[in-house]
Amino acid sequence: MSSRPARRWQGAAVLILLPLGSVLSPSAGAGQDLTGLVASCGGSSGSLLVWCHQAALALEVARGGVATAASLGSEVPGTAGTVGFRLRSSPRFSLAGRLGLTRFSMVDVPQGYSVSPGDDGAYLPSLHLSGNVGLLNGFSPTPTMGGVLALDLNASMHRLFLPDSHGFQDGVWGWGLGVRLGIIRESFTLPGVSVSVTRRWTESATFGEMAAGGPFEGEFDLDLTSVRGLIGKDILGVGLMAGGGWDRLSGNGDIRARVSPTGPESMAGTSELTSDRLTFFGGGSVTYLILQLSVEMGWSRALDPELPLVPEGANFPSNKAYFGSLGARVTF
Repeated sequence: MSSRPARRWQGAAVLILLPLGSVLSPSAGAGQDLTGLVASCGGSSGSLLVWCHQAALALEVARGGVATAASLGSEVPGTAGTVGFRLRSSPRFSLAGRLGLTRFSMVDVPQGYSVSPGDDGAYLPSLHLSGNVGLLNGFSPTPTMGGVLALDLNASMHRLFLPDSHGFQDGVWGWGLGVRLGIIRESFTLPGVSVSVTRRWTESATFGEMAAGGPFEGEFDLDLTSVRGLIGKDILGVGLMAGGGWDRLSGNGDIRARVSPTGPESMAGTSELTSDRLTFFGGGSVTYLILQLSVEMGWSRALDPELPLVPEGANFPSNKAYFGSLGARVTF
């Protein structure tokens, strides 16, 4: 292909990515951190500080677990490449469903006022639905290399079934919008390589219930920006894929606490609580005509300093999360 068509594809990709990037990128500036949130809630009361600290600690691990369950690994299950075009003027599109399960360490949310800091493994099931359509087919710099700067648009929604056995009150819905940029489309000799950027929004999640006699409760929502890089190749009829990425968590965070059932209540909140996580994952798939079945596993960890288990200082329980998913996708 001549350099003129190549430049045309490059220019089209840039024109689409620039406005989308302004929507998908998080707002600048970090908000009040969790340490400041604890200090604002606890004030000069040592007893209240203990419960405010536990509320902020629960907020921290809950945000990480919910973010992992909302994003999982790959944006489109079972493939590392863009969908491309079937014909010159006819883009492909795909529809996918995925069941996910995320395990993370949730801080104990007590019903009474006995201070016994600890944590337990919480399991968070999730359901994900998504649609993917090709916007640009990309270009071929050589006969054996195609899909360079191909571009897909992806829209999704998810339902997170938050475990009430660990203090959560309700499940939450969320939705997302993103793009996947092709580096190389998979061929007989080359793997598929792509990079994706997705922006997700999740409803407010709550944990603890002071009205039922608990010492603290909290609430948060998430605006989640996910960047993923993937590589995949079909080997002997089985598709193999691996990838990694970065997640930026932002949104509101509020905590409330009191030292006794009849004591005064203290609260603190921030409108811009931010943190970052790394994610790594891998999986496999099999394809039957237009249907693809896939499995994926991975883990994520926090990049930010963690609150200690108690105000005096101790090891943080864990801010790692592990996840797996089963997916089905049809491509037309």
